[in-house]
Amino acid sequence: MWSKSKDLHNVVENTIGNQQCNDLENLEKVLKDHRSDFSALLKQPAKNLDDRNLLLKSVKEPVLFPGRKTTASLEQSFVDEALIISDMFNLNENISVGLLHTAEQQMHYYPDLTRGLVSVLLYYDARQAIVSSLKILIQARKGVSWAVDTSDKAVNLITKYTDKLVEKGLVDQIIALLGQLIPEKEMNLLHENRALGGPKHRRQVQDFFTQIRQSLADIVFYLAAQNGLTKEDTLLLVNYLASIEQIDNVNVTLFMGLLYAVDISAVVRTEESEDVVRLLPITSESGFVASLQKRLTEPLQWKNAGLQASVQLAWAVTLATFRSLSSGLCAPIQSQVDEDEAILDIALDGKALNFLSHLLQTKNHIYKEEFYLRRLHALVTDLIVQMPLKIKDLRNKADEVARNIFVYQQEGLEPPPNLPLHFQWLLNFIAVLYGEDPLELELCLEFWSSDMANAGVNYRVSQRQMALYKFIRLAGDLLPPSLYISYASMLCGLANGKRAAHQAFTLLKQNSSGGQSNLISWEHFFSSLHRYFNSLRQESLPVPDTIYRHKPLTKGITPQEVQGLQVVLKLMRIILHHDPIARISLAENPTWIPLVVMIGLLGCAVPLSLKGEIMEVLAAFAQSHDIVYTLWSSIETAQILSTTSVVSANVKGIQTELEDVESRAEEYPLTRAFLKLLDVMTDVSIPSNLGTGHRTPGFDPYLFYVKDSVFLRFTGRAYRNETEKWQIGNACIKLFLKLLSNYEPSVEDFQDSYVELPSGGNAIRSKQPGYHLLVHCLHDSNFLRLLLHVVDEGCRVLDLYTPTLGIEELETLTLNVLLLLKRVLQLQEEFVELIRRLGSGLRVVTLDSLLLGINSRTGKPDHMVNIGKLVTLNQHLPQHALVALHIIRRVAANPSTQNQLLALYTKSTALTTAIRHGFVEALEMEDPNDSPTVPVDQDGETSYAGQGCRLVVLHLLSEGINLPHPSLAHFLLGFNVQAPLSKTVLQQPGIHDQPRTCLHALLGILEKNILPIGHCSGANLRATELAYKLLYQLCSHPNVSDIMLRFLRSSNFLGRQVAALPFAPGSFEWSQLSQMSWLLKSVAVEVKIASDKGLQSHVSRLASLFLYEVDETAESVTVGDITDRSLLSGISFLANQDQLVMRSRPKIAVLLDAVNLEACELTPPTMEFFDPGAIEALVKQCEIVSEEDVQLTKISLLQNRLRSELANLTNVALGQRQLIVQEVQNILSFVVQRNNIRLELSARRSYLEGWRQVLECLLATGSLNDLSYAQQWNILTQITQDIFTKCLTTDNSLPDLVHYLSGVMVILLAGLRACALEGVNETGSSSNATQVPSDYVRCLDGTILRTQSARSMATQRGGPTSSATINVIQRQLVDWILRASGSAHRVRTNLYSALLNSLRISNHTAEFYKLAPASLLQTLVRDCSSGHDVQRMLALSLLDQLAAADNQGPIATFLSSQGYLKHMVNSLLQLDVGLVGALEMQPSMDGLRTLYVYESQMGLLTRLASSQKGALVLLESGIFQRLSEMSVFSQRPEVTSGTIENAPFIPDTAHRFHQILFPALQLSNTMLTALGSRHRTGSSEVIHFLLSHSDTVSAILRNRNLAPVSSKLEETALLTAVISRAAGWNAVYEESPAAMEVRGQLSRLEQVTLNLLPVYILGENILAEFGLVSSKVCLQVAVNILKLARSLTTQNRAIFAPSFDRPNKSCLSLGILTKTLISSSAILISAQEKSEICRRRLDSIQDLTTQQLMELLPVDTDEKLPAQVRRMIGAKTLEQELKNWEELLELCSLVLESATWLLWHHMEHYFQYKKSLAFGGSSAILSQEDLGRLKKEAPTHLNAILFKKMNECEQVYLHRKGRHGFVQALLRRVKRLLSV
Repeated sequence: MWSKSKDLHNVVENTIGNQQCNDLENLEKVLKDHRSDFSALLKQPAKNLDDRNLLLKSVKEPVLFPGRKTTASLEQSFVDEALIISDMFNLNENISVGLLHTAEQQMHYYPDLTRGLVSVLLYYDARQAIVSSLKILIQARKGVSWAVDTSDKAVNLITKYTDKLVEKGLVDQIIALLGQLIPEKEMNLLHENRALGGPKHRRQVQDFFTQIRQSLADIVFYLAAQNGLTKEDTLLLVNYLASIEQIDNVNVTLFMGLLYAVDISAVVRTEESEDVVRLLPITSESGFVASLQKRLTEPLQWKNAGLQASVQLAWAVTLATFRSLSSGLCAPIQSQVDEDEAILDIALDGKALNFLSHLLQTKNHIYKEEFYLRRLHALVTDLIVQMPLKIKDLRNKADEVARNIFVYQQEGLEPPPNLPLHFQWLLNFIAVLYGEDPLELELCLEFWSSDMANAGVNYRVSQRQMALYKFIRLAGDLLPPSLYISYASMLCGLANGKRAAHQAFTLLKQNSSGGQSNLISWEHFFSSLHRYFNSLRQESLPVPDTIYRHKPLTKGITPQEVQGLQVVLKLMRIILHHDPIARISLAENPTWIPLVVMIGLLGCAVPLSLKGEIMEVLAAFAQSHDIVYTLWSSIETAQILSTTSVVSANVKGIQTELEDVESRAEEYPLTRAFLKLLDVMTDVSIPSNLGTGHRTPGFDPYLFYVKDSVFLRFTGRAYRNETEKWQIGNACIKLFLKLLSNYEPSVEDFQDSYVELPSGGNAIRSKQPGYHLLVHCLHDSNFLRLLLHVVDEGCRVLDLYTPTLGIEELETLTLNVLLLLKRVLQLQEEFVELIRRLGSGLRVVTLDSLLLGINSRTGKPDHMVNIGKLVTLNQHLPQHALVALHIIRRVAANPSTQNQLLALYTKSTALTTAIRHGFVEALEMEDPNDSPTVPVDQDGETSYAGQGCRLVVLHLLSEGINLPHPSLAHFLLGFNVQAPLSKTVLQQPGIHDQPRTCLHALLGILEKNILPIGHCSGANLRATELAYKLLYQLCSHPNVSDIMLRFLRSSNFLGRQVAALPFAPGSFEWSQLSQMSWLLKSVAVEVKIASDKGLQSHVSRLASLFLYEVDETAESVTVGDITDRSLLSGISFLANQDQLVMRSRPKIAVLLDAVNLEACELTPPTMEFFDPGAIEALVKQCEIVSEEDVQLTKISLLQNRLRSELANLTNVALGQRQLIVQEVQNILSFVVQRNNIRLELSARRSYLEGWRQVLECLLATGSLNDLSYAQQWNILTQITQDIFTKCLTTDNSLPDLVHYLSGVMVILLAGLRACALEGVNETGSSSNATQVPSDYVRCLDGTILRTQSARSMATQRGGPTSSATINVIQRQLVDWILRASGSAHRVRTNLYSALLNSLRISNHTAEFYKLAPASLLQTLVRDCSSGHDVQRMLALSLLDQLAAADNQGPIATFLSSQGYLKHMVNSLLQLDVGLVGALEMQPSMDGLRTLYVYESQMGLLTRLASSQKGALVLLESGIFQRLSEMSVFSQRPEVTSGTIENAPFIPDTAHRFHQILFPALQLSNTMLTALGSRHRTGSSEVIHFLLSHSDTVSAILRNRNLAPVSSKLEETALLTAVISRAAGWNAVYEESPAAMEVRGQLSRLEQVTLNLLPVYILGENILAEFGLVSSKVCLQVAVNILKLARSLTTQNRAIFAPSFDRPNKSCLSLGILTKTLISSSAILISAQEKSEICRRRLDSIQDLTTQQLMELLPVDTDEKLPAQVRRMIGAKTLEQELKNWEELLELCSLVLESATWLLWHHMEHYFQYKKSLAFGGSSAILSQEDLGRLKKEAPTHLNAILFKKMNECEQVYLHRKGRHGFVQALLRRVKRLLSV
């Protein structure tokens, strides 16, 4: 029942009411399905005995209920409730069961109600939905009064559909229902059945019932207004109205419907009036007029005589209107038409006009209904226009009555009460009808149209308008005294409007031109006031108190004249209120001097009511700012309020009036008027010199009077009307609120300044009024207690949900008090900070602490509880809820107070439930008829309550989620606040007693956002943006992320959101960008976390949404099945290609189109009166940092500052002041536009950042690895080209935005690089796609590029298409780099990285270099020398890459010829200081940056030195001289191996020194290799470099404590490699003393190096002790030493002594070589065996057991990885191990060969030549003793076992490598020497 009714209402409202869609087929289908509901309106199936028995049976056994597919058994309580509902509403039992079942599902929306009470609400809600749907349909009919904004097809469909309902007696049904639906009877029925809950539930039921009755009446009204009613329906309506006595809102609607049913005036004035009138039932149905007239003229009296007379009046006017129609329409009813005046007389005698006036005064809602007012306006104007003679007759009779009254008064008799006052009543009705105009229709302008034409306005005047204007003139001519008040009152009503007021002012001005003969003129008004004032001023009484006697002395004036003066003052007030010209003209009139006269009258013995009116007129004058200052001076001078200590005894101010007169009379018109005057006058800045000359200047006396005498005592005074009590309190609070709103704390408030008094002496200058109010609010004062008392009283009364006397005024007062508290909370932080900073003695307590204090009324700390309860009134009082939420947000912002607040709100279960649900309702609030231009300021506030509540709740949750748990935000979002946060399990509302929380409301907002419902309002967009931001905060918060994401995955929430991207662009593009940015960031977090948790199917599904079209509307079961199969099979979601359709462009690329990179230009305004520099400085002072971290100008603060500047301007003409005000508006508009531009720019940045994060996470998690190579390549290149298109085609792009896209290029090119490298593996086995670690990550860390074979395979990956694509990308990158401005350092940095990746995809770097423009090299070299360190490093790396393909060295030549290389080499000395700083125990960031730049620079120099030309150029630039001069190489730290002194990110000191030393040694090695070892200059430079840092070199070489630390060993290896290449060939050939010294140092260096050989000749256990990697380094050192020995030996120098057994301390012996041969051969054989084992394991990787596989994996490998992935990681581990074994074998072979050659060479010289080649170069004869010993020892050491091992080594390894024969030849020679 309820669901279908609500669905019907939603369809009808969306199609017609909101104009959001025009789905006519759906509308037609729904209307067809519900035809029975409309035909039998509000009639549901009645009780049925069979259904009842079935329901009772369901308690004992399962039964099948109608409409259900399965049987079910019900609980006894459920059955009992269903029977109660069935009996109470006479409802079928099955419908009752369905209603209760629906109520059970909806209970989380009503947490404080039981199931039965919810079902009662749903019952009435369903009925109201049906009636409301029908009302909307009837309103959309085609008719004569209005037209709805929808399509003609929809209107025709609805009209045809509703015509059938009307023909079936719809009006008859409605009238019958209205007779049955009696509120008292319905409430009694519910009460008897205990179907009413608390006050809120009772109010909801009453509201539903009232809405049902009102909607029924509206249906009749709409039918009558649009198409008229048939004769039968009209008579039914007349009979119904005749039977009622009380007039409520429903009966008012029916009465208006009847007035429309008998009306033809609205269509008579149209061009096609005759044709339209003929279609109305009143003319088309025969006998309509006669039957209705017979019924209306029957002598039978209605229960409400005034209602009867009003209907007769309308009928008489309609009959008169028929006269203006053609004879064809009028002739058949001529006899009835002729009776119009007779019926009018009957109506007037029945006091119809009095009844209508009373109806308007008692039913204020009529003024809010446009068509009600238009009908009454037509009634009175038609009466005047259509019956002019009768109006004239009424005026004549009024004159006669006036004469009779005058005669009676002359004789001292009371006039008879039965005098005909019809004309006077007509004037009063016009005054009441137009007296209020909240809709600003200005219907009264029709009376002034003729006057407007005479005034020169281009206005066409009709006869009707002329007649109405003549009526005003006729009524005012020769006005008798009895009509004076009525006529003036009528003018008050007719002047109620801007244009109408000016016309009334002109009329009174024209009447003044004839002197005082016209009583209705300005001249007469002010002359009367002058005479009255003069007569009162001449009275001089000796006793001053007699002025204020209970009956004031009114000499020469009668009560009627007092009443006339009041009406005149009212007319004056209305005209002055609406017309600024009238204000200026009257105030500046030197003859009338109205301000002087009126202020003078306030000091005279004038009745209170008259004084109140005078004060109201002064308030109207004060609306013009130019008059305010004069008015302040006059009031101060007249001492209306005593502001001085010395006051004349005869002068009594309004304080005496309040205490002695008004309090006694229990009425306070003067006080209320004075408060209004102060309120209006404070709209302008209060003069700083107010009161100068006779007191301390300032506003203090007025403020203290209002605070102390009025506000603090207003609750203790007696009131005749309780409403006036709240009006006075509200006026005070409104004034206080304004003063606080205009106050900004400043230093001057805490520094006393003095002013000289006129009486002598000095006094402290008065503080600003806001200062005093703020001080009173920041301590426990009577003022604050009264404010909180008002809130307490308002909460108590409002919580009853019962309308009482003065309830509206109390609501307004409570709202203003809340606003004042909110303003205090806004100001207190700055105020308290000033107190602390200035050391002021003022003691204050923050308001948030005071609000948590004890309530003196209840004795409990429940102030915040009261404010929280106001949030629960959000549906009834949305503005109160909004301000209460602001206060709660301010209090909850402090961690200390929010804990107390949380404790208060969770004190009891009922309060907890109410508060939580109140916040949920506030978050779900929406304003009806949202406008797309809802203003939202930079603080996120809006004047619309519904959207404002949503914004504040979202702000509160966003701020509170970051506070420690538990917090108010955790409580509102549904997290467990009684237990650890990890214990929270989020569920859908209703599951496991899960209440509906703000989290569910938040997700509901976001779900609604992706529905196609058209445009949204500005506040709604802002709220949606905040909702997405809160979603991101929840998804990324470390403590709640897992809980939140798990809950979102359960409903695939993020998947649906992503599927809706991009959101439809609208007029608020930047806000939608911000929404999408937060969503994208949330998705990025989900992708990352889900990937880390191994949820690959979920990650693949999200990835597919960005790359493919996926149907997200599929059932969740299907999605779950796919996910489960994917997990079990190891195949991800993307592998199921049958359900996916490839986009022409992936969504991730389409999303890039949403952002615009162009800069927004804004032209500053032209200033003539203000200094632009001063204004800009003022704007800077008003800037704040928004939540988005954007620098914005606070508009309200700037406006107050400019307003103060404007107020301080003096001697400014009126016209010039208007120009200044306009310039201020231009400044404010400019600042608003600038704020919007900054917000838009921030939204663009945020969007690009979110887009980047999603793309990076998709690539980093390997989401593309399931696709084929071609698909991956196409997607990445498409995105790349889209970025190029966007960046390279935009001329005026912002570098801040382009930076993000340039960063994405790095990711994309890295992805393309990984894609290219993996493309070679796609050889037919791609069908078995498996999830592997991301190639993007492996590409970035370089592990995928270890081998040259991988690089070579990458070049073969894609053929000409891929190569062409890369070439295009490279050209576009170069173009982008060259276009990047000089300030776009970050952009170029990213582009350099991207270009590096592109160059490493292929081996076409040389071709790229040839085609690259020369300006690219210029840019690169320039960035190498200056700019950010990262930019320098990447530029150096890019040059390095280009130089790698530069075989002939043109880059080196270019750098040298342009001087860049020299500069680069010399800059090494500049880096020296930073490098020394990098070696400190705690290095600075600058030192580390210098270190990394140095490494990059040395890398480039090393690359240049790899070619002979580059090496020569480097030598010419003095590279080694600079290295020799650097002191950092001499700073080698002595740190024990393995120590780490810093954080893991910062390497230890030894490692940092190696980062400095190794590049220099590698450069030396490269240089010597390129030049050749015999290049004397190169070798000399290197030797000079080594000897310049001999301490470091010696320290390295003398370290003989070997340890398995690769960095220490590598240090020795690099140094020995340099020494072996440079020192082996004696590079120093000079004979100078210096050269001799160098030669000596070099010899010592060589000897120290050679002495290391025994250290690095290790045994077979080297592999077990050092490991594979360290063993390789040890062997490399041995190779380097042996190489040095070979070099020295070839220079005719002996190295090894001729001995095998005896060690020689001065030099090495030949025994070292034999040991070297033995150990190296053993290592080689062992390594060869292990290498073969490793190769076999690699070949059989698929056959390894799980345990064997786990032994191969790294320690930190995730055990959750699939088996296939683990095998791939194991295979790569084995590949690396095999590579290490091969390198080890190669080094062993080199050691073996070098040692064998050295052994043979020395044996040959010792045995054949019998010479000892002395170490210094001179030769000597070998002694016979040494020779004999050598021959004796040689066979022992050079035995068969050694030869066998060496032969085995050659067979095992050397022969296989193609190097067989060399060792065998040397061995044969050694054997031959041994045999000699």
